[in-house]
Amino acid sequence: MSDVKIMAVDKQEVIFFDDERISGIILSENKFSSSTVGVISPGESQRHHLQNRPDNGVEIIFIYQGIFAVKTNSANVEHDAEENGPLYVEVPSGEPTSIKNMGSNEVKFFTVFSPPFKMGEIKYLENL
Repeated sequence: MSDVKIMAVDKQEVIFFDDERISGIILSENKFSSSTVGVISPGESQRHHLQNRPDNGVEIIFIYQGIFAVKTNSANVEHDAEENGPLYVEVPSGEPTSIKNMGSNEVKFFTVFSPPFKMGEIKYLENL
């Protein structure tokens, strides 16, 4: 029997995460990673935060829709995924990060956490 997991993401219930100010879908987890699909509404900004990832883990964000800015301690990158294609962002443990929707349509992204995300990792910061 195969261990392949298939989920119809568009049929999943979207949850609004008040603390982070984004909507999303939590996907399945395995021993190596966990993943989510996130949505930021027009005019909204994800709350600036950092994650204390175990084992020097990373958060990988693949932003595939919308006009947005990604803010970290070392960069503030504005990008239009519709015009220029998706953006890949690799965030190491402890690096403050946020995404701001700069357009009139939703910003959509896919995130992979390795090792798997656990509650209590996120520390919210004031916006820079």
